[in-house]
Amino acid sequence: MVEPSALSLEGTLQNLINGDGDNLAETLYDSASGATTEDDELALSLTSSHRKGSVTLGKTGKRGRYILTADDPEIRGILKRALAREEEDAPGKQKSVVRDILFTRRFTAFDRQNVSNTDSPFFGFFVLFWIVMAFMLIRVAAKNWKDYGSILGSNEIMKLMFGRDIFVLAATDGIMCAITALGLVYQKAILEGNIEWDHSGWIIQQAWQTLYLFTVVWWAKVREWPWTHTIFIVLHALVFLMKQHSYNAYNGYLSVVFKRKMMLERKLAHLDTMKPHDSPQDYTKGLKPSSDDPAVRHRRLHSLPRQESYVSTPMNTDLADDTAELASIASAIESDKPLDHKQFTLFNRIIRREISMLEIELRGKCSLTENHYPHNLNLKDFIEWTFFPTLVYELEYPREEKINWAYVAEKTGAVFGVLAVMQIISQAYIYPVVTSTIGSSALPLSQRLSLFLWASLDLLFPLLLEQLLTWYLIWECVLNVLAELTGFADRGFYGMAHPK
Repeated sequence: MVEPSALSLEGTLQNLINGDGDNLAETLYDSASGATTEDDELALSLTSSHRKGSVTLGKTGKRGRYILTADDPEIRGILKRALAREEEDAPGKQKSVVRDILFTRRFTAFDRQNVSNTDSPFFGFFVLFWIVMAFMLIRVAAKNWKDYGSILGSNEIMKLMFGRDIFVLAATDGIMCAITALGLVYQKAILEGNIEWDHSGWIIQQAWQTLYLFTVVWWAKVREWPWTHTIFIVLHALVFLMKQHSYNAYNGYLSVVFKRKMMLERKLAHLDTMKPHDSPQDYTKGLKPSSDDPAVRHRRLHSLPRQESYVSTPMNTDLADDTAELASIASAIESDKPLDHKQFTLFNRIIRREISMLEIELRGKCSLTENHYPHNLNLKDFIEWTFFPTLVYELEYPREEKINWAYVAEKTGAVFGVLAVMQIISQAYIYPVVTSTIGSSALPLSQRLSLFLWASLDLLFPLLLEQLLTWYLIWECVLNVLAELTGFADRGFYGMAHPK
């Protein structure tokens, strides 16, 4: 006999129904705060609805203390799932949801609007870095003027970037972006029931993503683009690939939740058409005993960790095959067998609670808008998502009220300025070293190794600078421009994620 602490009669039954279908489970319910009338009604309804002894509830002579015995596996299933929800509703108990990343208003670490940035003792290193870069640029410009009569020097890198296929590159990038809209069409087809996400839907998505990436790589190879074009198009393809995956995976998951909600609403409507009777039949007769843990499906929906793939945990939308307590309820409703008033009330409450939890899941983090599933499947939402500087799709993000055009001009100027610095470094310190190795294949192995060693040492510092500047260009400049233009308020692009 176990004496658990819980919030209600339902909340105390978790331990007593953990046994298999052949054993009896017994527990002692201790209501420290007093037993509620609703709990007593539930207990009596369970006792009176199973005359054959599958569920019995005995009093102990003390108010709020009962001994319950349940040997019917279907009733164990009905109770266990409902009681898991009662336990999750306990005050102070943190709830697990599918998305555990919290978007909030914040700035990047080096943004001038970041108050903590100016107070940081390390901000001086940021200023010192740009002072050093300024002296380096002055030195390169002076040398180019001395050798070539121009501060840009021979400018081979610029000719390489813009001398060939620049319009083809732009067209390729545009097509690559536009074709991601097939994800919206795909999710519409899933919503209408033409494709089942938890069956073939996620497989089609994975196949499409593979085809998408390999097509871009193949096209870059066919065009024989220089390394500048190839790096740009492949990296941009990877960004679109991850955005497509996030959009389809989350909406695909929500489509399964939505279909289950619609099915439960139909069952509830059917239940409302039934009239309760005084002497119901045993509705568990003929049902298959459940070998699956009924609480597992609840955890699959409400405790799915963020790092777990949505496609790896399919949710059953066919109540006829569901092994949880809703299958028992659905079978009882579909059989049109008589239910007494207490059974009717119990079933109605359990189904409504399930629907309520599914509605919370479909709402996601929407608090200011009604952009919850399936209302989010529209062209406006998809276009915004495409240009939002994030790879994690959400139904609602923190937004700015208006665009600061002075800030946009500042960050846009920074984009072109950093690109110019990177081009100068490549021209002055990388291009000459790389060209000096051309034709080295005809040299003896010992000379080639020596040449490779010296070239690596010469490239070490400029490549490190290019890496730092690339990081700053993307995460601090380009993404801030996109965020300001789209009103995206969470600028923590490279900061720590906020768990919910």
